[in-house]
Amino acid sequence: MSLHSPYSFPPGLVGDLARFIHDAAPRPVPEIALAGAIGLMAGVCGRAFNVSGTGLNQYVLLIAETGTGKEAINSGISALMKACRTSCPVALSFVGPAHIRSDAALLKQLAKSPAFVSVLGEFGLTLQQMANPRAPSHLASVKQILLDIYNKSGAHDVLNPMVYSDQDKNTPPIDSPALSVIGETTPGRLYEALDEGLITDGLLPRFTIIEYRGDRPEAAQQAEVIRIIGEYMTSPHDRVANYNVVFEMHRDMVVTQTYLSRRVLKLPIFRDDKIGASNALARTLKNLLEGDELREVPKSQMVERYGRHPRAFVVADATRFAPVPRRK
Repeated sequence: MSLHSPYSFPPGLVGDLARFIHDAAPRPVPEIALAGAIGLMAGVCGRAFNVSGTGLNQYVLLIAETGTGKEAINSGISALMKACRTSCPVALSFVGPAHIRSDAALLKQLAKSPAFVSVLGEFGLTLQQMANPRAPSHLASVKQILLDIYNKSGAHDVLNPMVYSDQDKNTPPIDSPALSVIGETTPGRLYEALDEGLITDGLLPRFTIIEYRGDRPEAAQQAEVIRIIGEYMTSPHDRVANYNVVFEMHRDMVVTQTYLSRRVLKLPIFRDDKIGASNALARTLKNLLEGDELREVPKSQMVERYGRHPRAFVVADATRFAPVPRRK
């Protein structure tokens, strides 16, 4: 678990699921793992247990910026259910469609599999479209079904049949349908979609909202390297001399990869990265070079000026590397 996360994994199977999703993710984020675990557990157990006469199905809304690793929910759930399929062939039936095109399509799926979880990407955009008074008829119908079906998962509940002008779309009565949803969105998209109607009609209040407010893991690593380089630039030479940094290199603000490695590889943000600390540092340096925040010093120039040839960098804009307080 991240020291900066306000969430902790619960005990029992939900916690085990969350830890699996978290540990299998390229960018482990506790909030994302927890959203996936709650949604998956609800999809599997939604109609198997009742509390106060209703099932355990859940609508979960995960809010996180682009690039924070929301795809870990899909990949983690897929890996788990494929592993379960060998001993439980029906396991995959608990994972529903990734897109809900119409109310008829959703109801037909529930008639076949009355309990499942659907992971819906870009759900903020869907909410935005649903909130529009001129929303397409198919989206308005999906919104109504999401409202109607939420409290129909109890042992004695029945979702009444639906009839359409096209008889092929007609659906039978469904006993205790337990639809669970994990919607993914960015803060900006969600806040654009927010209006009084989404709240007063009851759709948004049905969602358990989990928000990740941290940086992308790569962004946090990049910020740490920038901080360390800024500290290097402003420290007296005698504080960095033990890292095999000659006076002239320090004066010219030339920093070696060896120095950065010795400073960052033991930090948890690098040490705990799934690709390994050294690879994470290499990725960070690559991003800084591609963004023209660092420039690599040619080895021939290193030898000519400093009599040595480690891989080294010079900052493109010293103000960008002004010292900042270390993150707690």
